[in-house]
Amino acid sequence: MAVPTPNPRAELRMVVFATRSLEAETARAVAALDVKVGVHDPFIGALGLSDEVFAVGDTFVQVLEPRDDTSRVHRWMERRGGDAAYLLVVQTDDADGIVQRCGEAGVRVTFDGLFEGNRVMQLHAGDLQVLIEIDEMQDWSTWHWGKPEGHDDAVAVLTDLVAVDCVVDDPERIAALTATVLGVPHAGGADLTLGARRVRFAAGADRGIVAVDFSTADPQRIGEELELWGTTIRLVA
Repeated sequence: MAVPTPNPRAELRMVVFATRSLEAETARAVAALDVKVGVHDPFIGALGLSDEVFAVGDTFVQVLEPRDDTSRVHRWMERRGGDAAYLLVVQTDDADGIVQRCGEAGVRVTFDGLFEGNRVMQLHAGDLQVLIEIDEMQDWSTWHWGKPEGHDDAVAVLTDLVAVDCVVDDPERIAALTATVLGVPHAGGADLTLGARRVRFAAGADRGIVAVDFSTADPQRIGEELELWGTTIRLVA
């Protein structure tokens, strides 16, 4: 039996959005945020999806579009009612421990496999009320695709993924349950710290990811708020 890693690390590394208009929404993001695109997930095509990926500091944003009505993402968008933030991706160094703690906590692991030698898992959104993917990289300092060609952190408008707001039925319970599964400390309350970033839970009926905060290097844009991919995007210091 695998032994869980002592003091496991868990870092929020990516937010994934779903849209019905990948080309148009990508153009809007490029115009509004000056992001660089051109990286694609080679695994996505087999799932009936198209995608765009752009880097924000050491984190990533991926935007998915269903190619037809057979994909899980299409069915999820039908239930959701359109474009929306789809899932959070958390990097771990303790995948075996997460599987064990999920079993103990009654959280279902819906997918557990390898992508280019790196272990990828997804946890059931019905249990955590937000779809969460867990990625264990062979090298903690790397990520799946690297940065898009021409990306320059020194001149990027967005400098880091800061926080994500999620709506659930019981914020403190979900924060504590997610922390338990990931094996990270949680001092109580409705916020969860994942490395340098935060996931904030709030109560409501419309469950899911509703807003994402990114830091910006442009002081004139701090406090700006816009809608992209059916989600509130905020620029913060």
